[in-house]
Amino acid sequence: MDNYVKVAVRIKPLTSSEKEEEAAVHWKTKASSYIYPVADPSNIYTFSHAFTEKDDNEVIYSKFCSPVVQSAVKGFNGAIIAYGQVSSGKTFTMMGDDDIKIEGIIHFSVYDLFKLIENNFDRIYFIRIACLEIHKGKISRDLLCDSNEFLPIQEKNDRINRPLLTRYTVQEPQDVFNFIKEAQKKRETKSTLKTENSSGSSLVIDLLIESGPMKVEEENEAELSHLLFLDPTENSDFQPNEIVSISNKRQKLLMQPKEVARYLANNKGKSQFIIPQDTPILEIYENILGGNFVTAIICTISPTNLHETYAYLEIATLARSIQNKPVSTRIISNNVQLVRYVNQLAQLIRKMQVISNKK
Repeated sequence: MDNYVKVAVRIKPLTSSEKEEEAAVHWKTKASSYIYPVADPSNIYTFSHAFTEKDDNEVIYSKFCSPVVQSAVKGFNGAIIAYGQVSSGKTFTMMGDDDIKIEGIIHFSVYDLFKLIENNFDRIYFIRIACLEIHKGKISRDLLCDSNEFLPIQEKNDRINRPLLTRYTVQEPQDVFNFIKEAQKKRETKSTLKTENSSGSSLVIDLLIESGPMKVEEENEAELSHLLFLDPTENSDFQPNEIVSISNKRQKLLMQPKEVARYLANNKGKSQFIIPQDTPILEIYENILGGNFVTAIICTISPTNLHETYAYLEIATLARSIQNKPVSTRIISNNVQLVRYVNQLAQLIRKMQVISNKK
């Protein structure tokens, strides 16, 4: 497994107004992996993929994101993140557009997840969803909880304690989509100077995947993995390389994207954290870049913006030099939901056998 963070770029199509104004196109792609400024073709940026305006969300999923989902089914933590300029298509890439019936990366990921699970006859799976909002520096609103209060963060004995997120079991793709819609309704939306209807929050969707062997044993081992989808907005408090510092848990330090990416790259993605079941979502962030995740970042850019696109491509280049250390998490514990159910099933089978033998 190649453990480096995977980064792809996606050039958004020109808008109607840009076409009418014959806006200058400053960036072009080459050979599916390269992007370069038109004014300086020798200044080439190389990524895992360079998608054009002709590539739809399904193509991007199949060519770039699908290995993350496949790894999650095998017990490795995975994250798919959209990242980019204002109005460059981040949310469209992740969520699609219901009005024109276009599905996003999340839809294709969920379809593939359940398909892979259905085709694995050796293991049983148990999936639960949580949705979280990050807003105004607070880590933040549990979007599937009845309460609208922000999640409290308490400090005690040099440790930060956070409540566990509300999780619901999902049995098919539509269950996931329904919970996401419910979560979206709770998100705070406000006007900004740059976009008329831009949310100032980030949406985090966390699928907790538990699996165990189909054969019931006395002591069953479960695999646990998180599959995260992050849809950060341009004004949000989280971008894929704006990471909350966990090394000093008494501070909630958000560093600048470029500084964080360079720091993690220089430190070869060192991370001391292993994610147990239901780890509070904040602590998972550090593992997305430089931790135990399989991570894919889609950097969306505007072809008509020269200088800002340069900046985002530099950050994306730094991110792809970060090395993760994915580790499959295996747990033997009655605290794991799936293990509890399997053990209850084993007890029931034994009782039925006893009753049958008495007859």
